[in-house]
Formats: sequence, C-alpha cells, structure tokens
Amino acid sequence: MVLSRALPRWNDPVGRVQLVLLALFLLLMVVEHINGRFWLNDFRVYYGAAGSLRNGEPLYGIAHGLGSGLFKYAPVLALIYLPFTLLPYTAAATLQYLLIALAFVDALRRMDHLLRTQLTGQAEARPLVLWLFALLMGVHLHRELHLGNIN
Repeated sequence: MVLSRALPRWNDPVGRVQLVLLALFLLLMVVEHINGRFWLNDFRVYYGAAGSLRNGEPLYGIAHGLGSGLFKYAPVLALIYLPFTLLPYTAAATLQYLLIALAFVDALRRMDHLLRTQLTGQAEARPLVLWLFALLMGVHLHRELHLGNIN
C-alpha cells in the first residue's frame, strides 16, 4: 500500500526525525492553546473570506476577523477554504495547523529522498541533514504555524 510507505516509522532514521518533529508541533499547539495564543490570524482572514463567499457577502473592502484583516488574494483562495467554514473556527484552525505541520514534515521527507537519490547517489538516510533543515527553518515555520499562513 502506498500510504503505509509514506507513514513515518520509528525504526527508520528519517521516520524518527518526522515523528519527533510532529510531536514537537503538537506540543507547540498545546502550549499555544494553554497560553491563549492559538490565534492563527492569517487563517482567520481566509476563514472569514470563505464564510463571506458562502453567505454571498463581499470578499473585498471589509475586515475578516481583525481590524487589518482585509482579504487581498484571488477569489479562488476563498473557494479553497470554503470546506473549512463547515467547522467551528477552533476546529478549522486546528485542522489548518495540522495540515501545515504535516506538509512541512512531508517536505522534509521529500528533500531527504531528493538529496539521497539525485544529488549524492547514496541510498542511506542522513537524519543529520534533516535536523539541520528543521533547525534552519524552525523560526520561520513557528511563525507560519502561529499565523496559520500558507506561504
């Protein structure tokens, strides 16, 4: 099965990195909930714009969520976020957070595969490279997760 090969496993060095990072992301989400800082302000704008689209209200020129939360993207982005409006905001924000975290972990897995097979020609895993990537991108990723952004 294709999905079972993509799931991280503890006995695989790359899988260990993925599982530890996922655990750190979940811990960060819990801490943000406890501290009352699980805001995802950029996601709030996407969610509000999608809600406006669903209700037949204007997308542009009104603030969605925050005073400065003007929707300045193509309308197709509001269409993409339309299914999120079927959920309460906290559930939708949690789903957005988890999707961003999973996308990051999958991107690390794909970078590892690309580095091993295309650039170095070696088949053995290099978890140190993944940790360095994660550390270098950590600050930016934390900001993206906190804002719920999709950059």
